[in-house]
Amino acid sequence: MLRSTPIPIKVPISGNEAYEFADHNNNTRKIIPPKVTERPTLQDETGQPVFDREGNKYLLGEGGFLHLFTYTTDNGLALDNITSSMLDESGNLWFGTWGGGISRFDGISIINFNTAHGLSNNLVHCLAQDAHGNIWIGTDGGGVSIYDGYAFSHLSTLQGLPNDIVYGLTADSKGNMWIATGGGGASKYDGTSFYNYNPGNGLPGNSIIQIAEDKNGQIWFATGNDGITRYDGSSFTHFTTEDGLADNAVNCITVDTSGSIWIGTRGGGVSKYQQPAASGDNVFTNFTMADGLGHHQIW
Repeated sequence: MLRSTPIPIKVPISGNEAYEFADHNNNTRKIIPPKVTERPTLQDETGQPVFDREGNKYLLGEGGFLHLFTYTTDNGLALDNITSSMLDESGNLWFGTWGGGISRFDGISIINFNTAHGLSNNLVHCLAQDAHGNIWIGTDGGGVSIYDGYAFSHLSTLQGLPNDIVYGLTADSKGNMWIATGGGGASKYDGTSFYNYNPGNGLPGNSIIQIAEDKNGQIWFATGNDGITRYDGSSFTHFTTEDGLADNAVNCITVDTSGSIWIGTRGGGVSKYQQPAASGDNVFTNFTMADGLGHHQIW
């Protein structure tokens, strides 16, 4: 049975220590802070780092220097564990957190939203904006929350969503919202009705991680363990390692300006798929740590 309420978890207010939490299956998971790599910084004539008035350093690089600001709960962020981010059409930055709901940053101040404000669940997987400017929030067990700038509305299994664990949200060029779920396949919502896709009508599995639309309006599904799938509106085409994909466990998928499909996998690095040429051949180019990737797990 899916959870309909947030799972209480113990998290640090700020800082980088590791902590544990329970996922939607009551399995204990642990968040470990990433390794920190020191970068060269701008220094004065005595060799000391130069700071701005807020205490931030200037990072040096081949193209000049980079001025970074770090925002944490000390600056008003809902939680330091960020799962997703998005820039909306008004220039606001939105951040989804794992346990603290969402944060909106307008460049000056941060405003947080959680279950106390109407969000369906404080465990957030993904964010998207629709053609009407509404912010969609995919949660872990609470389905989808939609924020119109004033209040939240919700879509869940009660309204026809196939599963309340939502991993991915993608607005297509026709005004539909595609929803990737953790156990019910994928769903297309046209503003009125749900159209659900699963192994019974074309998808290879029920675990869909992300969805993308290519320049031809075709929909691509990144699956948990079944490779990637393309939907042209009438039929599904599946691609796996047998076709050249680096790994069948896919974490993310996106389309670049030239129309190529980029696929991040859980252990095989990155695959680039180019639309078939006149020969009709499917062409995958794979990139691994041997080609310069930092790791074979791409998120």
